Amino acid sequence: MENQEWYPFYFNGKETDIEVTKDGRARRVYKDWKIYTNNKIRNLVGEIDFNKRALTRGYIYVSFSVKDEQSRSRGLHQVLASVFLGHTINKYDKIIDHIDNNPLNNNINNLQIVTPRFNIIKDMKNR
Repeated sequence: MENQEWYPFYFNGKETDIEVTKDGRARRVYKDWKIYTNNKIRNLVGEIDFNKRALTRGYIYVSFSVKDEQSRSRGLHQVLASVFLGHTINKYDKIIDHIDNNPLNNNINNLQIVTPRFNIIKDMKNR
């Protein structure tokens, strides 16, 4: 797992301070365009430990800085689908589905882009 390749995340075409892997890991990277007010913030650079994070509606969320914009927060599954599946965040005609219905399993092989209708039908079948 040490040789895992990290990929940069762009939000609406703009650089962010987040990189991700295909197995669902994320890390914050130092960016010279970000203003670091003290060393405490600079120490946040590195892999994000999701075991110590609170869940939002059962999903893992990650906060990130966007170059020349305010900070944002999105679901890790949305970030991964944006990087690897070409998903456009904030377009609501397609959503990200966890194939195994486990919102904590963010491996790219467990994510698919579907319509909201497909997702509802799938959830009804799995009840």
